[in-house]
Amino acid sequence: MEQINIAEVVKNLVASSEKELGLIVTDSIPIAVDASKQYLANLVERSTALLNVVADQTFQGDKLAFVLARFKDEKPILESEVFSFMIIGAGVAQNIVNSIQNIIISAVQSILPSASVE
Repeated sequence: MEQINIAEVVKNLVASSEKELGLIVTDSIPIAVDASKQYLANLVERSTALLNVVADQTFQGDKLAFVLARFKDEKPILESEVFSFMIIGAGVAQNIVNSIQNIIISAVQSILPSASVE
C-alpha cells in the first residue's frame, strides 16, 4: 500500500492557495495581507482535518457528506477572512474562490486511492 504524507499534501495545497491569493493581495494593502495570512494559517488546520478524514479507513461516518460540507464552508470562510477587506470585482473574487476550492478538491483526490497514511 502506498504511504500518504498528509503534511506534504497540505503544504502543497497551502502553497498553491497562497499563489492564488497573491494574484490580488498586494503588500500595499496591509490589512488584506494580514487577512490572507490568517486564512492560510487556518487552512492548514482545516485541510489537515479534511485529508485525515478522507484517508482514515476506519472512519465510520459519511465521508462524502463531510467533504461536501467542508467545500461548502470554504467559500464563506474565504470571503469573511480575505475578501471582505478588499475592494475588488466580484468576478475576480469568485475566480480566486473557485481556484482555491479546486486546489482543495485536487488534494482530496490525491489521497483517495491510497490506503495508508504517514
